[in-house]
Amino acid sequence: MALIMRPLPHWQFVLFSGVTALAFAIIILAFWAETAHWLLGLFLGINMIMLGVAMAKVSLPHKESAGPV
Repeated sequence: MALIMRPLPHWQFVLFSGVTALAFAIIILAFWAETAHWLLGLFLGINMIMLGVAMAKVSLPHKESAGPV
């Protein structure tokens, strides 16, 4: 998705969100037997926050250029 959004400003935040999601997935798969449920929830929460920040950063320049509604 980040590569598709490349022409937009702040597309790097979407790329960073995807990289962190992949890192969390690798950690979960590597330590699946020892992974506690709270850790899965923590990773999911961090991932959702990162994606939300990325989407907000990408959309803010478009809000300013759209003018009043």
